[in-house]
Amino acid sequence: MSAVSVSETNINSLVIAKQLDSPSQLLRELVAGVLFDVSQDGCLGFGVSSGCLISNKLSGPILLNLWYQLTLIQRRRVVSSLARLLLKVQFTYIQQQQQIVSELGGVISWRKFTELNQRALGRPDLVTLLDQSLAGIQTTLSRLRHVPLDSLTLVHGDLNLANIILQGQVLRLIDFEHAVEGPLELEFAPMLFWADSVSLPPKMLFQALSKLGCKCSRPLIRDCLILYFVNQLRLALDSHDQAKTKLLITKQQTCLNQTLLL
Repeated sequence: MSAVSVSETNINSLVIAKQLDSPSQLLRELVAGVLFDVSQDGCLGFGVSSGCLISNKLSGPILLNLWYQLTLIQRRRVVSSLARLLLKVQFTYIQQQQQIVSELGGVISWRKFTELNQRALGRPDLVTLLDQSLAGIQTTLSRLRHVPLDSLTLVHGDLNLANIILQGQVLRLIDFEHAVEGPLELEFAPMLFWADSVSLPPKMLFQALSKLGCKCSRPLIRDCLILYFVNQLRLALDSHDQAKTKLLITKQQTCLNQTLLL
C-alpha cells in the first residue's frame, strides 16, 4: 500500500460493544490468541490460538511497513486512532475489573507482576548487576504496588509498529504474549526503553491521549520504565541470554532519561 492510498483516510479505532456476553472470556481469548478486534457494528471477533497454532490469522500490512511512507499528519492520525482504542480497552477493563481479574488465567495481575519483580531484586545476580542503583529501584517497585486498582487496564506489553495491522480503515492489535494487567502508563515503557525503528513515538501517543482527556502521569511512566527494565533483565537472566543482559545494562541509564522527552 502506498502513502497515497492512506493519505486522506480517517483511520478509526474500533468501538467496543456494550452488550458483551462475557468480556472476561473475550480477554482470555485476546491474550491466548492474536488479536483484539471489535467491528464497527459492535460485533466481536477475535483470532483464537491453541499454543502456537493460530486458527484465524489476520491479513493486511503491518504498520511498520507503512509508517516511514506516511507524512507527519498521517502518523498523528494513526496514533490518535490507537489512543482511542487503548482508552476503550481501558474503559471496558475498568467496568469489568473484578470479574476479569478473577477469571483471567493467562494474564498476570498487577499485584503479582510487581511482587514478582520486587522479589527478583533479591537475587544475587541482579544485586551484582544493579549495584548502586538497587536501592532506588527497590523504592520504585514498592511505590508501584500502590497504584490504584481502578486505574488498571489490560496492557499489551509490546506495543510497537510491528504489532499493529491496518485493514482498510481499521487498526488491529496483534501478539499479546506479553500482556499484563497494569496502568496505561506501562505501555510507554518498551517505546521509551528501546527507542528504535520499530518503536511507536511515545511523545506522539502521550499527546494524543492528552487530547482525549487522558492525562498520563510522567512520574508513573518513569516508574513503569524502571519496572519494565527489571522485568526484562530478570527474563534475560532466566534464559541465560548474556547478550541481552549486557544490552539491558548498557541501556539502563539512557532509557531512564527518556521520560524527559515526553
